[in-house]
Amino acid sequence: MADWSDAACDEYIYAATERVHIIDAWNKDTAEAIWDADGENQPRNIDWCKQDSANEQSDVLWPAPPQRSQYVNMSQSPTRQSPRRKPAAEGQSESLNEELRADVLSAPIPIHKGSRYSRTLSNLTLTERTTLSPVSSTRSMPPERPKSPVKVLPDLALAHPPTIQVHINNGRVEDDVLGRIHKGVERAVRYGIFPKSLKDSLRQHISDLDFEDDRMFADDSSWNINAEVLLEKVIEIQENAQYCEDYKRPEACWGDDVVRPILVLAHQAAGCGKDVRIDNVMSTRIWPSNLVQRSAAGNLIPVDTKKVDYAIFYAPPPDRKRRIALQLQPIPEPCNLNQTSRPEHATSVNLLSIEIKTSVSADDPLLQLAIWASAGLQAITNVFRHDLPAAETIPPAFMMSMRGAECKIAYMKLESLETDSFPRKLYGDCQIGSATTVTGIFQIISALKVLLPQSKRLHDEFWDESLPAL
Repeated sequence: MADWSDAACDEYIYAATERVHIIDAWNKDTAEAIWDADGENQPRNIDWCKQDSANEQSDVLWPAPPQRSQYVNMSQSPTRQSPRRKPAAEGQSESLNEELRADVLSAPIPIHKGSRYSRTLSNLTLTERTTLSPVSSTRSMPPERPKSPVKVLPDLALAHPPTIQVHINNGRVEDDVLGRIHKGVERAVRYGIFPKSLKDSLRQHISDLDFEDDRMFADDSSWNINAEVLLEKVIEIQENAQYCEDYKRPEACWGDDVVRPILVLAHQAAGCGKDVRIDNVMSTRIWPSNLVQRSAAGNLIPVDTKKVDYAIFYAPPPDRKRRIALQLQPIPEPCNLNQTSRPEHATSVNLLSIEIKTSVSADDPLLQLAIWASAGLQAITNVFRHDLPAAETIPPAFMMSMRGAECKIAYMKLESLETDSFPRKLYGDCQIGSATTVTGIFQIISALKVLLPQSKRLHDEFWDESLPAL
């Protein structure tokens, strides 16, 4: 801005109020009035911040300001009731104030086309908080996040290694091991989901049908946690889930207030010890990071951004840990037994992976879980290099997704190791329950009570048999 006196600036503001009404709290985000710095005081640009909605595409059109020669002097202007003006500062010519006033009063009237922000401007006034800022103060937008070439699950069928989705029909899974485990999950979410001692306390929280069905209640000893404490925490989780659902809370809130507390209760109810740990893996890079490769173009697709939110790890006993460490030594770093690059989990196996999405998210949580699980199975096969075990003996990957309050589970298993493609089969996803109801939370906990011990058992059997002795 030119070196104007305070009186000259004030005169411009007073004159402007006769012509247009401008936003009360004028700031850099709403509008900029730019003036030449050479003292000519010619309006160069008025850049109004456009905030039209999707349904309001109209604009306020400001014609280019007239040249200096087109300006009229005060004697040619129509008579107006001028606002009160402050006197010019000492040494400041009154003619400059008059020129400023003439510039503003002679500017063309803007063409209003009825947009929302143009109507807003007509109802607002200018105050002393108005600021004039140079063009260089305009904020630049942050760089756009690179888009992943993997968009939907069918994309993984065209990748290397391929992943084929198989829907679970009527609760049946064709794989023998997974079939038995899934039947156990189906039974757990239908029968014996409540501790028997809580029947009277649950009367106001569950349906009459569930309350009257004795098959819904099981002996307290199967829960490994005090029943009253369990109910108190379940009700708190249900209230948090309802709050997140009603107010469209982000994924972080769902994770902190709903999902992780459910995982903690399931960990306790299943009797998991200190060797099973719940960990936040949102900042963990997937390894191998270029797992998926398009078969058509042959281009590697970076999938290290396709992370999940939580994972439950199982740290092996000391003897097996030493055997695993010896087996990992020839592998280039990061040489982990799982799909993470974290050194603290180098010899741990991933029992369960959890991905969270909001109820309004357009992304499929099963897609990220599938990439994450496929990387985990790849990490296991890397441990054995050329001396691969039979594909049917490698433990499947267990996955859980939360889209808002709705919980689903899925499984992934290596189909064959006889070819270089190492195809995977993705089973799922299967509806479990909703975290906005007390019954649904008990169903989720009951399902995890089956999955966590079964996943731990399969890994114990596999690694004890497959690792070479010390």
